[in-house]
Amino acid sequence: MFHFRMQTVLDVRKTLEDKIISEFSEHQKQLQHETDSLHAIQQQKTEMIDSLRSIKDKKVSVSEIVMRTALIKKCQEEEAVQTETVRNLKIQADKKRDELLEAATKKKAMEICKTRHFEKYQAEERILERTAIDELVITEHNRRKQE
Repeated sequence: MFHFRMQTVLDVRKTLEDKIISEFSEHQKQLQHETDSLHAIQQQKTEMIDSLRSIKDKKVSVSEIVMRTALIKKCQEEEAVQTETVRNLKIQADKKRDELLEAATKKKAMEICKTRHFEKYQAEERILERTAIDELVITEHNRRKQE
């Protein structure tokens, strides 16, 4: 029966890869959520700017214009903060992607090693089997010869 001496190492590498895949997936979900939030803020800012532009021909109090301008400025600040958050999350996701690539490469190397060892084991088993069959045939031939 085939036993790979480094099976524990392979199992650890598979477990590590699964863990990193899970972490990477969580980072991607969080990045998507924060990107969606950024788009919502940008959409809100665009709508406020459009509403401010639409009142240029109407009679509106100065306080309303000041209020809308303040809301636009607040959206711009939120957008800047959210853009920085998205940028940081992209950096983290890229690091996780690199970790995942490295873990997958290490696991693949161990799988290749296991495959090679298994092929060597199979070749040795075929040789043993052929030797046993040859011995059986020779023994049977010698027995018949003696009869």
